[in-house]
Amino acid sequence: MAFINVILPIVIMSVFGFALQKKYRLDLKTVSTVSLYVFLPALVFKTIYETSWNINYLHIGIYIIL
Repeated sequence: MAFINVILPIVIMSVFGFALQKKYRLDLKTVSTVSLYVFLPALVFKTIYETSWNINYLHIGIYIIL
């Protein structure tokens, strides 16, 4: 089950990226920029949204602000 949940998505994305590069010859700087400014914030938002929060995180946030 761990193979399907962890390894398989990585393999699929790698094969997809390899095929895309072979067919279209993408500029790596453009792909890196899109990854940094679009995909990374989306991943951070999704991770924060799915995280279970408790009151201790609020206390830590208040201490950081002060």
